[in-house]
Amino acid sequence: MFNQDQCFELGIVTKVHGLKGHVALFIDSDTPDNYFKMESVLLEIQGNLVPFFIENIQRLKPNVFKVGFEDITSVEAASDLVKKKAFLPLNQLPDLPDDQFYFHEIGGFELWNDGALAGIINQVIDNPGNPLFEVTTTEGNEVLIPIQDHFIHKLHKKDKKIEMNLPEGLLDL
Repeated sequence: MFNQDQCFELGIVTKVHGLKGHVALFIDSDTPDNYFKMESVLLEIQGNLVPFFIENIQRLKPNVFKVGFEDITSVEAASDLVKKKAFLPLNQLPDLPDDQFYFHEIGGFELWNDGALAGIINQVIDNPGNPLFEVTTTEGNEVLIPIQDHFIHKLHKKDKKIEMNLPEGLLDL
């Protein structure tokens, strides 16, 4: 049994599709093709992640797939899945290039600013349109740093370190 800490949110079931129990599954990814050959997904039902095995999958739109699940053969059964979030285990995330990262990977990374250790990244707060690093500075303060590509100078995944060029005073807020 998986819990959400072991998984990533893949998308959401948006609606019933057709009369045979199929659903439309929105995949929240820049690379939805990576998930076209999934065998199963975990749907969040009453706070639990429940496995659903995929019998067939077909692209409807770039980020939307028509999915037929095992044992879901009616509109009524499919209707119960609408608005359910879909998850996959973290080990099914595709590898990223060295200069990119998943938010869950960054906790514990050192944050360096202008060549000096500025603090440790505790976690990423995934605000829509404005994700933030939650950082404990070397002085012991908690600060929130916007994750902006133009602030990130270099990522060192192996060394668990991010070099940034932050606007003056941002770490003092």
